[in-house]
Amino acid sequence: MRKTIGVLSMVLAAGLGGIALAPAASANQAAPTGATGAEIAGRIWFDADLNGQQDPDEDGIPADLELVSLSGNHRDNATADENGRFSFTGVPVGDYEVRYAKSSPLISPSHVGNPRTDSDFTEYREGVGAIIPTSVTLDSNGELVSDQYLGGGFHFGG
Repeated sequence: MRKTIGVLSMVLAAGLGGIALAPAASANQAAPTGATGAEIAGRIWFDADLNGQQDPDEDGIPADLELVSLSGNHRDNATADENGRFSFTGVPVGDYEVRYAKSSPLISPSHVGNPRTDSDFTEYREGVGAIIPTSVTLDSNGELVSDQYLGGGFHFGG
């Protein structure tokens, strides 16, 4: 965990992203009609030196990603663009995994520096891919909170 308001810390070198807040009723109530959920966002990149930090010369990777709730109640897909940036929107409160199935098993070290530019892959599971755990929570004002600085660095070997 990075901080109490989010578990993920995706990499956005250009400073893109921040903490997402969307209105909800209260910490003890469901979100009101019209609340769309939170956004989980970040960047996948090729970590050429495998230092776990996104360096200015390391390119983003277009990728198909999956967001899976640990409760099994929510599943979504997103495609990272040519810069590796991705976003899941309308995400309800819960615990999740961002999965990148086509990744190499050689993932970058996680949580090794600046939370905005380090890798958050915590494991590689055969048949599933690289995993980044995250969550969407309600703060004390009943606002949805998620992290938009998720980072996923990996290397193809060689």
